[in-house]
Amino acid sequence: VDRIRLPAPSRTVAVGDLHGDCDAFVNVLRTAGLVDATARWTGGDAVLVQCGDVLDRGPQEAECLALLRSLKMQAAAAGGRVVTLFGNHEVLNACGVTSFVSEAGATAFGEPRSLAFRPGGALARELAGWPV
Repeated sequence: VDRIRLPAPSRTVAVGDLHGDCDAFVNVLRTAGLVDATARWTGGDAVLVQCGDVLDRGPQEAECLALLRSLKMQAAAAGGRVVTLFGNHEVLNACGVTSFVSEAGATAFGEPRSLAFRPGGALARELAGWPV
């Protein structure tokens, strides 16, 4: 079992259940002082922990994932970190369960959802790297 060991940051902010609402996510990050008005990292050495359930329900799932990818790089460059955890809705999508997907989410990844999350695909490989 790989364990995540991090030096003590100045602060840790945990956010869960984004469910495809990137606008609300950015609002939370701005309120927490982790990003500016353009969603660029301003958190310094802070650690953001996204507690899973990025996917399903809302229409901005791809935008949430893109923002998390970008913030991971920006935070690292500033001495901070973004940790993304694998939630039950990520598990559902990996298993092909789409009953919680919004109409917009059905094609949010540029291909039919079942193909986007297929084993071995780029998105499946990315999510497989998220700790549970």
